[in-house]
Amino acid sequence: MFFVAVLIAAFIVANVIFWVSYSVHRGMVKMETPDKYANGNFSQFISEFANRSWERKDGWRQSYFGIGNEYYTNKIHADIIKFSGVGMILDPISYFRFKIWSYKNAIPMPNNSKEYKGYWSKKHE
Repeated sequence: MFFVAVLIAAFIVANVIFWVSYSVHRGMVKMETPDKYANGNFSQFISEFANRSWERKDGWRQSYFGIGNEYYTNKIHADIIKFSGVGMILDPISYFRFKIWSYKNAIPMPNNSKEYKGYWSKKHE
């Protein structure tokens, strides 16, 4: 009985975390592109993603930025998905698939990275 209660609690916590994350995705896209956003799905996301050139930056493991003049109009960063200046809000199932895709395509961060090692223990001005 205890095991069932733990499973139910874990399911509830996972659902709450997912729905909070999804609502943040919707809110951030609307804040980034307040008058230019549309609903989309995962296959539309993959299609749009494949039609553009991207660059990756150190320290932004799951982010993609447009190259050159497209730097500000195309980006995937902090749950914001933007193609040609238009934000894409995914449906819940597509958002879940996007998060899995995002984690699978993340840049591996070295464990002994000198750039970040001890960063929070130093005083910054």
